[in-house]
Amino acid sequence: IRYTNLVDRQLPAMAACLQDGGGALVRRHAILLLSSLLLQDYVKWRGLLVMRFLAAVVDKDEAVSQMAEMTLCGPLLNKSPLLFSNSFVESLFVFNNCTGHPVYAAAASSGDSGSGAVDFRGVNMAGPANAGKRMFIYKMMLVHMSDEQRIGVTARLAKEVLKGGLDGKLREGTLGGDTVMSSGIAARAVLADCFDILVSSEIRVGRAAAAEQADADDDERNAGRMTTEGPIVAQLAAAKGKLLTKVSKRHMMENVVPILTSLKSVLEKNKSP
Repeated sequence: IRYTNLVDRQLPAMAACLQDGGGALVRRHAILLLSSLLLQDYVKWRGLLVMRFLAAVVDKDEAVSQMAEMTLCGPLLNKSPLLFSNSFVESLFVFNNCTGHPVYAAAASSGDSGSGAVDFRGVNMAGPANAGKRMFIYKMMLVHMSDEQRIGVTARLAKEVLKGGLDGKLREGTLGGDTVMSSGIAARAVLADCFDILVSSEIRVGRAAAAEQADADDDERNAGRMTTEGPIVAQLAAAKGKLLTKVSKRHMMENVVPILTSLKSVLEKNKSP
């Protein structure tokens, strides 16, 4: 019998220790404790817990950042393969402090069991000074995604971010729908991050297939022999990679490029920097 409620009510306090200012030792122990609880299903990814974990990847203490990256990209991602793809678009709004946007609100309330939500208070990832940290996290997540997940992320970026900027309300500080934010700075920061992500090499489809092919070739060389299954697997992986590349290019041309073209006109009209 697992009395998960006894642990669940303490989750907000434990999550806050991931960015505890008292010392790196507290943050390292928080990573180890929460990782163990998540792997054993004593707690779930509730509220903005995953965002706090991601923020720990760029901790100023190298030992803390390495431990956070190792646990996230290792056992935690193995247990929840959709962890990065399901949290990617939300991370843009959370890291840039777009608290008034529905995407932020949905992420903050996800999995809320009434025992207290995990928030993002006390964590500063917004602003130009932290742009490098945000991009490091984005690229880390993209590298550990499959090609199918990258296509899905691109589609969500186009829908939630790019298309949201076409309502012409950026001057009033909004980014889609009827959402009113305290400042347009956050909206423009989300757009800027989205542009940087879309032009990065990490989001390109075909990287996963190439990596799998390289691993397969290395395994064959190390074994010193060729198996009958090896060439077949390689051919299937290559065919899959080509198909997904075509799908990705078609999606970009039919959905993303038209939105970008329209968005360019909106930004020029609003004299956006």
